[in-house]
Order: sequence, then C-alpha cells, then structure tokens
Amino acid sequence: MRGPFLGNIATIYKRPELAEAILFPNKTIAQGFVTHHFALKDGEGHDGFVTKESAETVTIRNAAAQEIQIKLSDIAKREKLERSMMPEGLAGNLTVEEFASLLDYMEALAKK
Repeated sequence: MRGPFLGNIATIYKRPELAEAILFPNKTIAQGFVTHHFALKDGEGHDGFVTKESAETVTIRNAAAQEIQIKLSDIAKREKLERSMMPEGLAGNLTVEEFASLLDYMEALAKK
C-alpha cells in the first residue's frame, strides 16, 4: 500500500495530531493521498490513489497495493471521495499502553 512517508512524521506533527490522525483518518487527508472513485462504462468501479496520469490513461493504486491502469475513454464518472483509504478503527483493539507505544515509536523514527 502506498501511504505517507512516516520516517519524519513526528517532526511535522505533534503527538496529539498523530493520535488524532490514527483515530480519525478521515478528518484530514494528506496531499497526494486523496482517494478517487472511477465508475467505468462497463459497470465496474475502482477506488484508489492516482499515481500517474497521461492524456490516455490514469493509473491508480488500490487498498490491496495493486496498480490498475484505466483508459480515460473507459471512465463514465470520476470523483474524489471524502474518506481516507486508511480505515477507521485500526487502533480499536489496542490498549492505552499499546497505543502510547505506537506513538512513541513514530516519534522515535524522527530521531534516527
């Protein structure tokens, strides 16, 4: 899956912002990671990040990290979605201590 580089995330965001981004991923979506939905003329649909676009095609990467190339002529409708591909609830099974350890780890990445 393509996602934001996290190696320096704690230099950009403070601990409360990191926690909020994990708990509520739809609140703020990082630039370049907006999810698009493509409804195709044949009835198929695809969701993903746009990784490349040309005059004839658009390439997306879906939640399964698959790259899909779509011909522009096959697209019936294209729209930006208001939700992140990162699902909510990922931290739901973590204890408070485990969640704090995750934040500690992310902060430690910035110090390397």
